Amino acid sequence: MPRRRFCDLSRSASRHKACPMRCLRPVLLSLLSVLALARAEAHPHVFIDTGLTFRFDGEGRLGAVSVVWAFDDFSSMLMVEDMEMDKDGDGVLTDDEIARLTAMFSDWPEDFAGDLYLTRDGKPVALSGPLDVAVRYQQGRIVVTHIRALLDRIRPEDERIEVQVYDPTYYTFYDLVGTLEIRGRDDCRVQIEKADIAAAQRKYGDELAKVFNFLSGYVQPDGLENMAISPIDLKETLLELIAREAEFARRGRQAEIWAKMNSLIDKDVIEALYAASQADVRINLVIRGICGLRPGIAGLSENIRVKSIVGRFLEHSRIVCFGNGFGLPSKRARVFISSADWMGRNLNRRVETLIECFNETVKAQITSQVMAANMADEAQSWLLQPDGRYLRYLPAGRDDLFSCHKFFMENPSLSGRGSAGARDVPALMHSTD
Repeated sequence: MPRRRFCDLSRSASRHKACPMRCLRPVLLSLLSVLALARAEAHPHVFIDTGLTFRFDGEGRLGAVSVVWAFDDFSSMLMVEDMEMDKDGDGVLTDDEIARLTAMFSDWPEDFAGDLYLTRDGKPVALSGPLDVAVRYQQGRIVVTHIRALLDRIRPEDERIEVQVYDPTYYTFYDLVGTLEIRGRDDCRVQIEKADIAAAQRKYGDELAKVFNFLSGYVQPDGLENMAISPIDLKETLLELIAREAEFARRGRQAEIWAKMNSLIDKDVIEALYAASQADVRINLVIRGICGLRPGIAGLSENIRVKSIVGRFLEHSRIVCFGNGFGLPSKRARVFISSADWMGRNLNRRVETLIECFNETVKAQITSQVMAANMADEAQSWLLQPDGRYLRYLPAGRDDLFSCHKFFMENPSLSGRGSAGARDVPALMHSTD
């Protein structure tokens, strides 16, 4: 599912791996359902029932793969509502609405691979973008079909072909339903294997061990999938996430960034935030100390708001939230915690971490409590002006100014309550204007 531009509704890890495919003799096309070897505790939001048909040409070469995505009821409902369709609620979409959905699912961003990956003897096989896209809406579910053509057709007799269906960002859960279809050959069969959850947990532990080895033994970690660390790739990852949010804005999606830290002076990050603002991304920053960015300058940073909160607690949390094509707070946001301020010393010279949160309780607490309260604070906030001055907004005659620190004292942490705790997070109504 093209999360990056369409309805970014979930996160999870599910891999369906087809391997090996060899024909002319009794062959095995095995579709292995392998849980991604990272973030094994992620909770899916979007569930897609998927089907695959492998199409061989008259010469016995694999030429294309037909794909079916059947979105779950809830995700389908959100897409229909977000696009203001089916206003009469009769469960039937007009031809124009179907055409709009078809156009949306036909317009893939450059960095989206369609969650379908083919390799030939371990080397990637190039696929076309979506061809012959068709959408139907039946029994409250959006069903999308499309074809991915192989740019170079393959004879599978002498080469190992693997086919994987999964979301590398662990955003969407794909469930392979039924059996795989193979058209054009009759000498292939299919075998389904289950996920190895224990391997996924071991992989996560291995990555943590690499980070500690880097701290204590100067062994630079390679192949980290769960976290970014400086001075290796944290800054690069951060810049990519900011640019990705700007791309959402350019495509007409909601785009928003919330961030909280002690200091912001890194030139590259500031320039990336300026570029995102110019792309119409709404950016709200809580920078307690030094801030080298100037907000509210027409043509440069008019979509950026910066405040400093000085009160009872000396907070040191570093948090960054990306709307991910939706507003904030949102269940579909991408939420990160970090040890790094956005300064050269943190991003280029120290060992710091940036870790994405997937537990629903943690995400809900961060977006709907911690960050929402910081955004809404009035009592202890100093607003950074375009000329570099800080002004405090204290309207006369009011004794009910919202204090985020008071809110934190009155609303206990939900840590340790598991995913069920997300249902009890008291969402904080706020304004960022």
